[in-house]
Amino acid sequence: MHVAAPRATAFLERLIRAADDDERLRAVVAELPLAETARLLVEELVFRARRPGNTHPVPVGLDVVSGDERASFLCTVVDGRPIEVAPGSTADRVGLRVEYDVHQFARALYGRYSGHAHTARRTVPLYGKALDGSGVPRIELVEETPKAVDALLAGTEPGRADLGELMARCGSDKWGGLHWFARRYEEHFSRFRDEPVRLLEIGIGGYQDPDEGGASLKVWKHYFRRGTVYGMDLFDKNGLDELRITTVIGDQSDRALLSEVVERNGPFDIIIDDGSHKNDHILTTFAALFPHVRPGGFYVIEDLWTAYLPDYGGTAGPVAGPGTSIGLLKTLLDALHHEEWTGPGAAGSVAESLTGVYAHHNIAFLEKGVNREGGIPDWIPRTPTW
Repeated sequence: MHVAAPRATAFLERLIRAADDDERLRAVVAELPLAETARLLVEELVFRARRPGNTHPVPVGLDVVSGDERASFLCTVVDGRPIEVAPGSTADRVGLRVEYDVHQFARALYGRYSGHAHTARRTVPLYGKALDGSGVPRIELVEETPKAVDALLAGTEPGRADLGELMARCGSDKWGGLHWFARRYEEHFSRFRDEPVRLLEIGIGGYQDPDEGGASLKVWKHYFRRGTVYGMDLFDKNGLDELRITTVIGDQSDRALLSEVVERNGPFDIIIDDGSHKNDHILTTFAALFPHVRPGGFYVIEDLWTAYLPDYGGTAGPVAGPGTSIGLLKTLLDALHHEEWTGPGAAGSVAESLTGVYAHHNIAFLEKGVNREGGIPDWIPRTPTW
């Protein structure tokens, strides 16, 4: 059901930015035929759906309307299987049809989070058309349709899963067992949750299999409901491409290639290095990509523990050396305070655009901005006077 990724991604970015402005939203929706826009919106809805509680397959009709036009879909929902979506009229096969005006549907999916339910949909009971041999609706259809509809429409309802829950649901190793990063990510990323962010993560997982990995990309797609997510990996991961997720092939030790990737797809609000964890790669990637983080955004380095592993270019013992991820953080703390330096030294672009260094166990968040607050004034004594 995927629409051509580059065209769909560009269209969705415009749609997301217009979702809270009626006039702009109508103009963007008019760019594509209703059937194509409806497919994109339904795919997003299905991606966000909760795990259903119904054990019998339930066909749910979903219609997207605009004036006299209508695009119809049949969604088959059952626990333990992905939701199946097929285009076409559904009136004679379902117990319930849900109708959305296309503009209200887009706003429910991509408008800013208000905490209130979206009531712009219309539901049409059709149980009388889905009869068993006795002339009454099938009992399992009547009992289980509400469970299926509740799961399907979860993406447009208030109430949002926390990041730890999303990481566990999507199978990401960032929470539970190996790492406990969810709380730290929430601390730094929560303010972006309703923004149309662009995020790049280095390292997708799954090694050579083009269909494996990508758990974290799905986490970010869920968490940033208005965001666009990019993943870069040494191996081809095109099997993971879908709406709002784009993968690219790249070697993070190749600075020229990194620059090409961000020039083509950036700038980014968030960049996460969860790649090879080799220390020289971490330093190369930071030097190439930090300039492409937007002001107010974050550059994140995961798995700082390899700073102490010689086979990863780390330093054995309790003090990590200058060529490691921990060594980089120490240097960045100096850069953060460039206006307090005494003696010779040029600050450079990183020092002037680094506004925060937040180090936690095995993960660091580097905040981008304008670091020119002014140093401690000259009239403050530089030597103790007591």
